[in-house]
Amino acid sequence: MKIDKNVPIPLEALGHGGAKYPFRHMEVGDSIFIEGKEAGQRAKSAAFMMSKRTRLVFRVWRENNGVRVWRVA
Repeated sequence: MKIDKNVPIPLEALGHGGAKYPFRHMEVGDSIFIEGKEAGQRAKSAAFMMSKRTRLVFRVWRENNGVRVWRVA
């Protein structure tokens, strides 16, 4: 079996939050809107967990029928 070196791991493989929500792809100042109260709560929890696992910082605000998540650092 051949061993491959320097093959980058896909961002989606680094955590569930990266797969379902584009948190890892967001730059400072970017935001996403998640519609629906329950879906918004799940996104808020996912952003919180992503912040705990990485150095990314998010702010979440209720907006209309959902939440908006901003990457702030």
